[in-house]
Amino acid sequence: MTADADQSSPFRASTLIVGALLCLLIAVGAPYSNVYLQGSLLAVDFGTAAALFLLFLVVWINTGVTALVGRRFSFSSQQLTVLYAMMAVACAIPTMGLMEYLLPSTTALEYYASPENDWREAILPYVQPWLVVSDPLAVKYFYEGSPRGIGISWEAWIMPLLAWIPLILGIYFSMICLIVMLRKQWIVRERLAFPLVQVP
Repeated sequence: MTADADQSSPFRASTLIVGALLCLLIAVGAPYSNVYLQGSLLAVDFGTAAALFLLFLVVWINTGVTALVGRRFSFSSQQLTVLYAMMAVACAIPTMGLMEYLLPSTTALEYYASPENDWREAILPYVQPWLVVSDPLAVKYFYEGSPRGIGISWEAWIMPLLAWIPLILGIYFSMICLIVMLRKQWIVRERLAFPLVQVP
């Protein structure tokens, strides 16, 4: 592959590194805004406001770089599309698309069990302990916050999170397979517009 071909490739290293950094920014900022601040939903399962804002920011910077040093160090339209696609996925996974439901699901049975709902006798004995966070203190800290200086008790979270990974990967793999099977029908025959990708 020539240097020119590498520069025009939508998957060059600089594109993936910048995309990963922007995804990290979304992965930290979106849950903080949604859950902690209870603020505007900058990123949810289907809404990609954070990705659009960051895309416009990258395009603005990209335009300046192009004007100053030429196109050699700027992103092409295909590379901007890759950046946006990475950020759009990053908007879903740490928010309502996965983690904002998965984490409470692994702790809610323990936290909300009470004599009135009888969950300790009716439900908890049938739930595998490795699927949920069973440490009462870790569950309490998840909902109420841990005291200053204590931090997160990671040992209580490692097993449940690892146990859910195969199911999550299986679901994503199935969705990718469905997309591959339907791609020709959607893109070639029906020529769907895909509004989320029209901006980049």
